[in-house]
Amino acid sequence: MNQAELGAALRALRQASGKEAKAVARSAVMSTAKLSKIENGRVAPATADVERILTALDVSPEIKAEYLAVARAQATEATAWRLFRRMGYHKKRARGRVMPRAVLRYVTHRITQHPDTDVTFEAECLRCGWSATPSEDGSAVDIECMGHTGRTGHEGFRRVCTSFALVVRAG
Repeated sequence: MNQAELGAALRALRQASGKEAKAVARSAVMSTAKLSKIENGRVAPATADVERILTALDVSPEIKAEYLAVARAQATEATAWRLFRRMGYHKKRARGRVMPRAVLRYVTHRITQHPDTDVTFEAECLRCGWSATPSEDGSAVDIECMGHTGRTGHEGFRRVCTSFALVVRAG
């Protein structure tokens, strides 16, 4: 279900309940214009907005849980794309370039998990596919890829991955 479908479903619920938009908006602590924009799919509703609208419509807990899950998934996806755009990696990848990180012996990346959503960030090696994710508690962890071994006349020397992509996974 996308943003427009969620809005249309909320409108259908409101019309089925027999309540006017003005009354629902007042109960949901929002303007009628905002409710109209949400119902028409012009504005992405926040999870709190959807919860207040559903509470104003007095829907069953099962329906409320279903719609809130959809709203959370949309918010998570929107947050992931916003963070991805803010980082600027999409511009680099669109030009077909990867941002290499040249480090002599190892590469360390900081991986964080966004605290408000289910979005996780994962570093992935572009050569071997090795990846790492944050720790279970969501705190930042240092990782390094020592996956590529090789001998260059120095015993035990290990080449490290210097080309990483930041992968954003929702859910």
